[in-house]
Amino acid sequence: MRATLYRTHLFLFFFVMLPFFSIGQNKQISGQVSSSENKQALSGVTVTEKGTRNSVITDAEGRFRITLQGKTNVLVFSSSSFVTQEVPVGNSTTLNVEMVPEIKEIEDVVVIGYQTVRRRDVLASV
Repeated sequence: MRATLYRTHLFLFFFVMLPFFSIGQNKQISGQVSSSENKQALSGVTVTEKGTRNSVITDAEGRFRITLQGKTNVLVFSSSSFVTQEVPVGNSTTLNVEMVPEIKEIEDVVVIGYQTVRRRDVLASV
């Protein structure tokens, strides 16, 4: 009888404490983001945990530190003029990511007083 009562109390203890053990399971990831062309560190890159609003921005040396809060172990790296990348974290706690430049053609625009026209449409010098 006493052994059964002991097992019941032990079971209830673990059942009640289980949510508290899972709270501490947040994983911290750190690393550095650089350009794939010249290997220079990139500042201002947004690092977001996929499926959440949890995000950080890289510092002047391209370093970041983020604590994962959700179940998805995928980080999304995005920055203007670079291709957005999704990187699975897996079991690692350190990630070094190289961003690939995104090449876009920009149309020439000339601003004249109160009007905006394309450069090819201008007949004379401005």
